[in-house]
Amino acid sequence: MKGIISIVYKIFRSHFLFALFTLFLIITSENVWAQKSYKTVSPDGKLQVTSNYEKEWDERELTINMAQGGEFAARRFLAAGEQSKNQDFFYGINVHPQYGAGPYRSSNLEKWMHLAANLGVTIIRANHSSGGGWSATDDFLTLCEAYGIDVMLHLENSRNPESMRAVAERYKGRIKYYGISNEQETSCLKTGVRRNNEYGNPIEDFDPEKLDNRANEMKSNIAAIKEAYPEAIVTYSIISGYDVFAKAMKDRGVEIDVICANMYFNDDSDATIARINNSITKLVQATGVPAIFAEFNVGYSVREVVSADAATATMYPKYFDAFRNNPDLLGVIVYELLDEANYTNKEAHFGLVKTNNIFEIGEYKVSYNAYKDYIRGKGAPEIPMKKMSR
Repeated sequence: MKGIISIVYKIFRSHFLFALFTLFLIITSENVWAQKSYKTVSPDGKLQVTSNYEKEWDERELTINMAQGGEFAARRFLAAGEQSKNQDFFYGINVHPQYGAGPYRSSNLEKWMHLAANLGVTIIRANHSSGGGWSATDDFLTLCEAYGIDVMLHLENSRNPESMRAVAERYKGRIKYYGISNEQETSCLKTGVRRNNEYGNPIEDFDPEKLDNRANEMKSNIAAIKEAYPEAIVTYSIISGYDVFAKAMKDRGVEIDVICANMYFNDDSDATIARINNSITKLVQATGVPAIFAEFNVGYSVREVVSADAATATMYPKYFDAFRNNPDLLGVIVYELLDEANYTNKEAHFGLVKTNNIFEIGEYKVSYNAYKDYIRGKGAPEIPMKKMSR
């Protein structure tokens, strides 16, 4: 009898110790996972950054209904001991449908929208001016919906709450992302202070009164959009290095859902990429929200000649790999789809597709194919063109 009891005891003890050991592994493993930060989209559609010690570390898959019943999935897959990655990192392109007299004119709409869709982008950032009427944006949005592409609407020159509210009311349920300001931070510098495009100006260079005025304007415009469309995701865009401006807005009560950065660089060195990532980290810390590259491309000096465009194409994979692995970034939107050859400044040649002075759309640049190949993979078949119903 004693022998039987001894055997049972040994079995119980070994299983009990094994159970304790297993429990220990689970707890420590959870702690490893829990210390990873990640982003989610909440059911009400608001972008969030979780805290570092969030206990719900397992795979998340939250969706929000977008235009035409589509879905934007925000998933975070985390592996213990590995850097977390943006599995649903998105890629986009900038366009200007309301410029009207340029290559984005309405007569070219079907063609340039097909060029954008064929890249494989899932979001397009477009301008909208309150003085430009509705038709250009309406037609553009109709084709975006046909292709299943989301829209970030940059409310260019719409600087008052009434205009912001009207736009949000018109496109409620169809456009979720609204940009209320683009590169306006330097207008808050003290008189006589020159802007530092490379590293940004220190806070001492800013005029406190101008900062107050800008913050009040932003808060009024955000409130107007949210009143008309509570689920709207509101943002503004600033030049790289201006995290001090973002913090000044945050300190003055400006609450946004995501912060957008505009960045242009001329090389893909490890030092440059580290600098970009550091700039994004500072922006996220200053605002407390995730970041998006609302404008990104290789800089002015290397976009005006064919050989430079080829160099740009070779840089894209390294840039995009780095961005996708940055836990603070939700996506990148390249600037821009078409050359604007009627411009006399250096922005005329940022496009991935050539145009001429009479606004005819020409051939793909090397960078167009490089971007498409990165998103969709080499050899991907052409996406069928969508036509406007007349």
